[in-house]
Amino acid sequence: MVRARLHAKKGLLLHDVDDKKELPVRVASRAAELEGKIVVFLSSVDHVEKCADTLRKERGKDQVAVLTGTLRGKERDELVKTPVFARFLPRPPEGTQLREGTVFLVATSAGEVGIDISADHLVSDLPPFDALAQRLGRVNRYGEGDASVDVYCERLKGPPNAETTPDDEEESEVSGKRKAEYDYARYAARDLLSTLPMRADGRSDVSPAALRALPHDSRRAASTPLPDIRSVDALLFDRWSYTTITAPLPGRPPVAEWLHGVEEWEPPRTRVAWRREVAWLDAEHLGRDSLGDLLADYPLRSRETLSDSTARVLMHLQKIVARDQEGSLRAWLVRYDAQPTFWSLVTLLERHDAQKNPLLNDATIVLSPEAGGLRDGLLDGDSEFVTGEERLYDLGPKESERLAYESGDEAPAPGAMRLVRSIRRGGDDGDENWWYLYVVSRRADDDGSRTRRCSLLLGEHLRRAEFWALRIAECLGLADSLRRALVCAARCHDLGKRRLVWQRSIKNFKEPPLAKGRMQPSDLSHYRHELGSLHDMLTEPGFDELSAGERELALHIVAAHHGRARPHFPPVESYDPEVKDDIVAPLVHDVPLRFDRLQREYGRWALAWLESLLRAADILASADAEESA
Repeated sequence: MVRARLHAKKGLLLHDVDDKKELPVRVASRAAELEGKIVVFLSSVDHVEKCADTLRKERGKDQVAVLTGTLRGKERDELVKTPVFARFLPRPPEGTQLREGTVFLVATSAGEVGIDISADHLVSDLPPFDALAQRLGRVNRYGEGDASVDVYCERLKGPPNAETTPDDEEESEVSGKRKAEYDYARYAARDLLSTLPMRADGRSDVSPAALRALPHDSRRAASTPLPDIRSVDALLFDRWSYTTITAPLPGRPPVAEWLHGVEEWEPPRTRVAWRREVAWLDAEHLGRDSLGDLLADYPLRSRETLSDSTARVLMHLQKIVARDQEGSLRAWLVRYDAQPTFWSLVTLLERHDAQKNPLLNDATIVLSPEAGGLRDGLLDGDSEFVTGEERLYDLGPKESERLAYESGDEAPAPGAMRLVRSIRRGGDDGDENWWYLYVVSRRADDDGSRTRRCSLLLGEHLRRAEFWALRIAECLGLADSLRRALVCAARCHDLGKRRLVWQRSIKNFKEPPLAKGRMQPSDLSHYRHELGSLHDMLTEPGFDELSAGERELALHIVAAHHGRARPHFPPVESYDPEVKDDIVAPLVHDVPLRFDRLQREYGRWALAWLESLLRAADILASADAEESA
């Protein structure tokens, strides 16, 4: 098997193109001449769209599938079940009806890695060597045939540099503005291909074995330039650990550039999603909550969003605004460095400035279905309405199933789902309408206490959590001091749920208190039970028997077990309805100081790990009760 793959027959022929604008047509023309399963790779999204349109006209619309990084998550997930794409899979999904005859898959770099497909022949533009090697891995993958590989490239007169690099009119998913070093890699790749051994048919041998024999240094020089790796220091790590500070913090840049590096040839990107609520929801509907609070309950999922270069998104949004004669279309803007905000779409585009005020760069814009802009999973400003796609929600063991809909009357929760938010809105005819959000909890961190399908006594839950904390500590061989702190924290972590406001939020009006319940939650008025637990555990039996260091750790991981206390509780949550303010204030004051001391004592990673042990015990205790129910 290894020998067959290493020596799989693949013959490459390089073609010159006088004008880069000719690439999609030339590539499509060559692909249309071939028979079987044909994969086409182009670096530009625009080129992919033009090539796919040309192939549809020449060979038939139902013979062409498109895969780009700009495809919305829903369509990307469903692509594997389509008759054309399934032909390229070694094991098509059961029940999929395959398209017979010649089929075409036209893709950007999104099809290069992470998916097991194999075509009979390949047609491509010329990327750097490492990307070309990945593309070659998608043709005759198992060594069962003899693949023809045709690579088209605009004429390169010499090694590009900052002065001679030609302007690129197309936005490329891979290269953006095509910096000189990226073009140099493509030039070097073309030069390297000329050194490959020649086959009897006049094509170059590009089998994995032949590519492997090329000098390593030459391959490296012809590959995509390495991104600029940012330097990091302790101050940056400290500020990134302040996860409860969601507003912009001076000296705390987005972490993405340190995770992935900075590729200067990459253009900024913008995500787009569609939701019905955008058309009517405003701050008045949310009351004292913010749009960010709503999105915390009803987060945007990858199935709902697509991503494209900001320049292309802006181009399509301008087409949408051109149809909006009354300026009535609205949008939500979700950024990493600010709270989500409501906007008029036309105003948002007017305020965006690529240089002075790049609002759309690295942001998510949420539109209403009435705005249009989506066709076959791709952004299309000429599409006037998004039909049948307004409501998307995830299913799966690692996610929470969410469903939102409108009704004139309060309706029973669908199946085992729980109501977590309701908003009253007026109807067009003056009648009252309601918007409901239902959830089935599948995770501990989404406050499953409010969405549990069966009741659970608070005392029983704390005993289960204590048991699991002890088992975890024993299995991990924790030191005695860590074990005592963890077990105490598990025994006390939900004591704050005894407050009347919390019990009423799950509609429990009698003793004994519940840790979780079936009932519809009401407004908690921002009370956090973790803060209440901090107060109550100070007088809990056994707490004063811990050493000073053990007490500090136990208090912190209780405060942090739902994501707060890194480093603080926000002001709106810094109160306890049953404890005097002059007692709560010192507790709130100590939280960030304690976090800082413990992070210096244990280190950033160890402290986060210790916090996760309590969450694990909480999850296991809840799972115990769920199974027994």
